[in-house]
This record gives sequence, C-alpha cells and structure tokens, in this order.
Amino acid sequence: MSKPPIRSENRVVGKAPQISNRLQEAPKPLRNASTNRLNQMKTTGIIEEIKDKPKVGFTEKPSDRFKKIKAADPFSGGKKHKTNFGYVYSSGGVPIRINHGSVVNKIQWDTDPSQLDYDPLLINCFEGLLETEHPYALCANSGLQEMLSSHGAAEKTIPVVQKLIMPLRNAFMSSDKEIWNKGLEALRKLSQTVGHHLTPHIHILLAQLNKKMANKPMREKIMGVLNTIEEQGGKEALDVLRSKIPTYTSIYT
Repeated sequence: MSKPPIRSENRVVGKAPQISNRLQEAPKPLRNASTNRLNQMKTTGIIEEIKDKPKVGFTEKPSDRFKKIKAADPFSGGKKHKTNFGYVYSSGGVPIRINHGSVVNKIQWDTDPSQLDYDPLLINCFEGLLETEHPYALCANSGLQEMLSSHGAAEKTIPVVQKLIMPLRNAFMSSDKEIWNKGLEALRKLSQTVGHHLTPHIHILLAQLNKKMANKPMREKIMGVLNTIEEQGGKEALDVLRSKIPTYTSIYT
C-alpha cells in the first residue's frame, strides 16, 4: 500500500487557531509532529514576537489629528442641537461663513456686523457658548466677539444686556473647561462694550465665578475679568463684587 503524501508544514504567523484546525485533518503522525512544533513556537515566543512587532514607517497619518476635532454631520437630517444657535445657524439665520485657512479657521460675514440687528442674533451667539461641535462653536464664539467689537456695538448691545446674562450663567455652570474660558472672555468683552450697564445684572454671575476661585489658574483669569468689570462699572460695581466675593481686592487698593 502506498504511503500518503507528506504535507509540508505551513507557517502562519499569529494565526495559531487556524493551524490547529488544519492539523485535525492531517494524518496522526504528521499531526503530532506539527503540534509539537507549534507548541515549541509558542513556548519560545516566536509567534507573539512577530505578531507584536511594530509596523515600519508612519503609524499615524498627518490628517489623523483632525479626527480629534468633533464636527457636526452635514448629512444628518433633523439633527438635535445643543442650543438655539445651532438651529438658527443650520437654517441659514446666521450670516457667517467659515474661511478655511491653512493654519487657523476664521469666520467671514455675509453682512457687516455693524449693519445687523443684535436682537436676537447676539443673544443666539451667547447661547452658542455651550456648543462644542464644529462649526457651531467657532461661529458662535467668534461671532459674538466681533459683534461686540464692531462700530456702534454699545448702543445696540445695551438694550439686550439682560438677555445675555442667562446664557453666560449657563456657560459658567458647565463642567467643560473650554466653555468656561469662552464664557469668561465673553463676559470681559461685554463689560468693555456696555460699561456700567452690566452692573445691575452682574450679581447673577458672581456665585458661579466664586466657586472657581479656589482653583489658582482659574482664579487669576477670573480676577482679571472682575478687575475689568470694576474698571468699567466704578464704585457701584465694586460694591456688588465685594458683597458676593468678600475676598475680592479692588484695583485701586
């Protein structure tokens, strides 16, 4: 009787289970020899060593860093937004476009901010401080900053100051550090724009600011904004600040 042909051993790196399955179909003498060889490779670590060997070359594409930025899905119909700003922007109610630069993205206005009605657009932008997705976060934050810096901003912002306080308070109640920092910068810019007209409303925000005073890096930022509020609001603003934050030190001390 002729002997069955001897099958050559196949080396498959990192696929031990497939080798074992094939061995079950082989003749018993060959199966035993191959099994012993496979066990020897496992013992010496040959399989795992080759399997775990790092890839040669780049392990991350340069474009992968952009995947870390959360972006809104442009094809998702009926998307639920975090704030009213998202809905207004998606419906075309915000005259802002993204100017994609090689390093930094900026916004571009379809209509100059000085020609716009600030109620409700500026309010929508302040509500958008809670946005974390692109492009809503960029458009809301940059939009309010440029609106507060545009020509004639004070006379159009003063009538809506009260409507801007609750969006700011919501930002300061957030646990997101970036939202917090954007809220501080928005408050600073608002104080510089409307001056003492902010004073009657500032007490609503001070409790949330005072909670972060124990954090040294945050304390320095908060004190800088409070100094701006005092500088713009005068003695009346100082009295409000000291009544809510007893540890506050005046810039004139």
